[in-house]
Amino acid sequence: MERGRNFLYRQEKRKMKILWFVDIIFDTTHDKVTWLETVRSLQKKMEVNIITRYKYTKVQFKELNTSINYIESFKIPYINRFLTYRNQVQNFGIFIKKFDPDVLLFNSHNFFLLEKAHVLQNKYRYKTFLDIRTIPVTYLKLKNRLEKHFFKKSLRLASHKFNGISYITEEMRDHCKKKYGLPEHCSAVWSSGVNIHYFTPPEKEKRRDVFTLIYHGNIAKNRGLDQLIRAQALLKAENIKLILLGSGNGIAHLKKLTHKLGLQKKVIFLPPVPYKKVPDQIQKADAGILPFPDWEGWNTSSPIKLFEYLACGKPVVATKIPAHVNVLQGRDFVFWADKSDPKDMADAIKNAYSQKNNHEKMSKKAREFVKNNYTWDKQAGKLEEFLRKIIK
Repeated sequence: MERGRNFLYRQEKRKMKILWFVDIIFDTTHDKVTWLETVRSLQKKMEVNIITRYKYTKVQFKELNTSINYIESFKIPYINRFLTYRNQVQNFGIFIKKFDPDVLLFNSHNFFLLEKAHVLQNKYRYKTFLDIRTIPVTYLKLKNRLEKHFFKKSLRLASHKFNGISYITEEMRDHCKKKYGLPEHCSAVWSSGVNIHYFTPPEKEKRRDVFTLIYHGNIAKNRGLDQLIRAQALLKAENIKLILLGSGNGIAHLKKLTHKLGLQKKVIFLPPVPYKKVPDQIQKADAGILPFPDWEGWNTSSPIKLFEYLACGKPVVATKIPAHVNVLQGRDFVFWADKSDPKDMADAIKNAYSQKNNHEKMSKKAREFVKNNYTWDKQAGKLEEFLRKIIK
């Protein structure tokens, strides 16, 4: 039956059909660019439909060939996700009949949904894949326990019963295998990337009186940003400014710290801007900065902002964690901080500041490096290759 299906698939030459369950709040999340850019790239050769959640509005995107499909949202604190998960399971058969997919791809730890997908796999003749972008990182104790529990169950189910698992980094794959005792399974790695048509160097680099660093994205407490602000206190003699662009639960604490240290003129908070406006902000800076501490959540990650800085031709200041080292080792457009503590961060920033006259040469190398290795098209190509290999 399966061989006959593949034969007909080739004969009809129809596009592979992917149904992608993405468990994020699509209208408010910072990192939806991963799915927008990857789907945009995959849709050149495939038909891809996303099923996801929303908080306020069912946003749509003209750059995609298909509409985003939304599970109904419940505005009830604490049980919103539970009700959404229940809805996913109850409507699963409807989605399968509507889209008739060849591939089900899950960015979800809804174990009951994954289990149902496995149970119905023989009936509907699709392939099942789990994609891992991050480990559970919430700091609410009960929520964290539940997320870790279902993350573990989902990984074990997928490693035993699914056709494959994809991971965001090699570090993530190794971490999951070791921590959860996973058996050998079909797997692949596709990381974050950048759209090099949006993120470009400025037409002409302006000379600035103040050396400016930028961090953009989620302003959260566990990202080393407090240590970065304390590093600014050690750099009061230098003409250096830090821009924090974005929103998050850490802003109030970080503003209070900035005021306490008397750094209001050296640390500037800017509200988030639309995705296509981010390059304008990066272009105004001299370097990007990634102050993430040594922790399994960041060690296994692939920060999108790193590739966005490089695509804009900016050197970066980065901590020596695996997520950074394994991408940037041996490159001369990175200035390393051994750890995320204030002194190490300050020393790395001083090093970048002292070499500002060489940044123009670094700019071309940074741009070329990311163009050759970390565009969204290249990363989507890795995912496509993995899926096609299994389907055949």
